[in-house]
Amino acid sequence: MEKRVAFLALALAGACWGLGFPLGKFILTETDAAHMVLLRFATAAIAAAPFALARAETRALFRSPVILAAGAFYGIAFMVQFEGLAHVSVTLAALLVGAMPALIAISARLLGEKVSRASWLGVAAATLGAALIAGKPDGAGSPLGVALSLGSLLIFLAWLLVLRRAPPSPTPMAIPAVTVIVATFTVLPIALLMHGPPKLDLSPLVWTAVVGQGVLATLLATAAWSFGAARVDAASAGVFINIEPLMGASLGVMLFGDHLTFALGAGGLMIIAGSFIVVLGEKVSRASWLGVAAATLGAALIAGKPDGAGSPLGVALSLSSLFIFLAWLIVLRRGPPSPPPMAIPAVTVIIATFTVLPIAFLMHGPPRLDLSPLVWTAVVGQGV
Repeated sequence: MEKRVAFLALALAGACWGLGFPLGKFILTETDAAHMVLLRFATAAIAAAPFALARAETRALFRSPVILAAGAFYGIAFMVQFEGLAHVSVTLAALLVGAMPALIAISARLLGEKVSRASWLGVAAATLGAALIAGKPDGAGSPLGVALSLGSLLIFLAWLLVLRRAPPSPTPMAIPAVTVIVATFTVLPIALLMHGPPKLDLSPLVWTAVVGQGVLATLLATAAWSFGAARVDAASAGVFINIEPLMGASLGVMLFGDHLTFALGAGGLMIIAGSFIVVLGEKVSRASWLGVAAATLGAALIAGKPDGAGSPLGVALSLSSLFIFLAWLIVLRRGPPSPPPMAIPAVTVIIATFTVLPIAFLMHGPPRLDLSPLVWTAVVGQGV
């Protein structure tokens, strides 16, 4: 059960990190990469301060050489990665992260950690899926951008390896919060030396993206990763980094007009399959894996060759929704015993309603209620 929660946390971290690429590309329309990373970490540090400074044992982490090194690596890695993003497309930048699980698995093996066959199979499937996502870049990035993006992966690997030697965390949020604050003070002088003080007269939409990067793609992602990675082996955790290229590539298609290819559909589904292999481990029968492989291949063929039956936006949204449904299924397995059979489904539906309500209002305003009787019948059928 603890492993399921860890895998859910790792999936959340991958999804939040995946948001960083499209949000970053949007922020880069009004500022440069170094200042964007500085504002991102400054926002994250403000949100992290209550977790890092409230208790004496948490403040003591600022004196730990391991935590200081981890924070420094983390900040520098993001600076290098987003300098690279300034020279490549969102989809290509996201793709390059697909090499990370293989690097983690290989380094774990070299450091003497046991890597199971299921983990190697999951790493291979998810890494191949990430490699397929970008298809042919076709001028989507310069050699400098690709080199910076790949170089950042080695710094992220150093951060992950150092973090595994961290002292015990007084609270679940202590190490992530302190790491983010140390990263902020690492990034600050570098950004000021490179470009001087940052622009603060950004548009409200760009400031919203900065806050999203800081709170979701930095603090929440770091906390979720730290929680999950501490409870599973390195190779298994590494597979979930490949959710980041799937998210990044899908949002690149939706928001930036990147071309959706057969490889994106097939690659995305291979990432999902690879993650399932690691989550389920070696307890699943060979017949079950054959069924998963056949279903994944069939879905990949449909997504890659829609023959006019769907737009790139529609396919990308459909693929992304699978991860949210996966999170729902994993969380639901941790639910308490249901008093009557209908209790948990009923409460789940009511919570979902109040979750959807503000989102729908923000996107489109109040709904139309002057529908035809036939349509209202269909609405009731959908609901009940």
